[in-house]
Amino acid sequence: MTILTPNVHDQLRSWAAGIYTTEAATDLLINARGGTFASPSQCWIRSSHDGFWIDFASIPDHLGAMSGGEQRLLRIAASLGAERCWSILPTTSPALIGPHTA
Repeated sequence: MTILTPNVHDQLRSWAAGIYTTEAATDLLINARGGTFASPSQCWIRSSHDGFWIDFASIPDHLGAMSGGEQRLLRIAASLGAERCWSILPTTSPALIGPHTA
């Protein structure tokens, strides 16, 4: 059975509706790289009898083969969509270290 990606994206948006940070994280995945990160082939896109949903907490566990830019984008999406956003950011993140000084 072939699953059409626009249908998956509609289901993901419907699932995220009403929680602004989850909506933002979902749209980030859908709009980045032509929707590749919101494809059912990604291990963080899960399906149930109600449709598709995103397991944001699992995203950081699957970043090894991604480029640095992709990893940063996915960490941002994961932190927006996760219940405890600070637990998934690396402690060496420049955003957590503070402003750069010249």
